[in-house]
Amino acid sequence: MEIEYLYIIIFGIILSILQSNLTQIIIEYKESMKYKNEFYSYKYFLPNAEILKKNHSKIKKEIYNINDQLWDNFPNYKSKKNKYWKLNLLIYNSKKINKNIKLFNETYIIIKKIKNIVNVYYSKISPNTNIIICNSKKNYFISKNIIKLYYLVECGNNFEIIVNKKSKKLKNNDIIIFDYYDNIILKNNSKKDTIIIVFDIKKPLDIKRNNFKLSNKPYFKKYVDNIE
Repeated sequence: MEIEYLYIIIFGIILSILQSNLTQIIIEYKESMKYKNEFYSYKYFLPNAEILKKNHSKIKKEIYNINDQLWDNFPNYKSKKNKYWKLNLLIYNSKKINKNIKLFNETYIIIKKIKNIVNVYYSKISPNTNIIICNSKKNYFISKNIIKLYYLVECGNNFEIIVNKKSKKLKNNDIIIFDYYDNIILKNNSKKDTIIIVFDIKKPLDIKRNNFKLSNKPYFKKYVDNIE
């Protein structure tokens, strides 16, 4: 009799845990879908990205130790004088760029724990600068079979991303995942640089996937000797 009672208690505990986990999954899934595929919940699709938020101070400290001259101008980007969009490429086509990894060694140790990475790069946008990223063959990082993760290392009080005409305000230490449409608009309407770690990640099975081929672009030939 006592054994049967013990079984009932154990069964009740297991059932309670399962119900709790199921409820959490449903909540996160609803959160991920409420923007109708413009934005997704990283907690649902990439929960291990939380490691970025936990190491925000370490990542931020490392990036401010880097000389401005070590940043590259973003390819094909032209704007008015004193406005810039720069990048520092860490991983391209799943291969790490050794010369840049050496600059961000601690950050690399953190980001490599995130699964299914295709590309990773730092993006630095000057104050009072708006950028339109077109989804075309000229864009070096876009593929229909990847999804974007933005991690806001540093930004002012007025940074905004617009995806498929849906707008979202972001702040320091925010993570956002989104799919590509015809264009993405980044608005840095603050008085300071916005610094983002941009991840291109293979789409999870939950998100519609398409065939793609990520080709090496001429701009990245200078990195070839530093690819591992």
